[in-house]
Order: sequence, then C-alpha cells, then structure tokens
Amino acid sequence: MARTKRMVNRNKKVLAKVHTPGSYPAKSSPGRGRPKKGTKKVGSSRLGNYRHRYDEENLRQAIADVKGKVKNLNAAAKAYGIPKTTLFDRLKANSDGPGQVGRPTELAPVEEEELVSRLLTMASWNFPLTAMELRENIKSYLDMADRKTRFVDNMPGPDFVTGFLNRHQELTVRAANPIKRARAALSCEKVESFF
Repeated sequence: MARTKRMVNRNKKVLAKVHTPGSYPAKSSPGRGRPKKGTKKVGSSRLGNYRHRYDEENLRQAIADVKGKVKNLNAAAKAYGIPKTTLFDRLKANSDGPGQVGRPTELAPVEEEELVSRLLTMASWNFPLTAMELRENIKSYLDMADRKTRFVDNMPGPDFVTGFLNRHQELTVRAANPIKRARAALSCEKVESFF
C-alpha cells in the first residue's frame, strides 16, 4: 500500500495526492522501482547457458570439421550451435574430451579412492568418522607427506568435505543412533569374564 500525504485546503477538500520518496502509486507501471524479493533477474540462471544446448558428439563433429578444413571456425560454431570460443579453446588444447571444469583437487584421484575405501572400512567396523575427523586425518596425511597445499595450515575446510562427498556418492552423512546405557557400559573385561 502506497503511503501518501494529502494536501487539504481550509474546506477539507482533497486537492492532490503527493507521493513521499520511496512510495509508489498503487497501480505503478511494471518494471519501475526495485524488484520484489524472490523474483529472479533475467539471465541470472545458469541453466540456459551453452553447456546445456549442445552435446559432446556435436562438439567432436565440429572439431573434426574444422581440423579437416570442411568448415571454418565461425561456420562450424554456427552450424552446431557451439560458442566460437569453446571451439577455439578445444582446438588450441588439441583435446577431444570435455576436460575438467574448475580447479584440480588437492588429493590425486588415487589418493581419494584410497581414502574412500578406508572410510568405508572404518564404517563397517562401527567407527565412522565425522567431518572434522576426516579433515584432521587429511591434514595429518598432508603434514607427514610434507606437502604444501592451498589449505590454510594444510587443514581442509568444510567446503572440501562437501565437494568430496559430491565426488564420491557411496559416502553419506548420517546422524548417530543413540544406544542404551547398558550397552554403552559394556567393557572388554565384562566380555572376557562372560566367555
């Protein structure tokens, strides 16, 4: 609802409506003023970018056409609907694969697979690790290997754990199940005396 001040004369008749700064008429034309909260700006979503408009087979065919001098770069980009810069980058890199997007991981893929197998083994022994314990283990591994990484003091952050779990879908985060007090009070001595 627009806040307005009414100018009145001595006979208490309304002469005109004056809008205060920041207020707008009730029926303002669309596109004026600030956008409402929760509305998306045009072009802000990445769902409509080129990555979703072409597939790798078209990209390989376009690279083959340019390399075989069937089409030039501009014609191939227009024919297959691929950005000219993408074609140029792939030709310059001389690679036909999609390549890795983003910064490379600090741990090599072999190291990450070994870490996943150890995490699964620990979970099968009923000693799963928390996210903080995982980060501390990676820090100790990097310190023992005397490797310098982009992590502050070789300690991976919470974002590393999120990315690690996204890369390895076989790992999940679960809440711990509470156990009864009698089971928690069981010790090795009690088990040995029982047997």
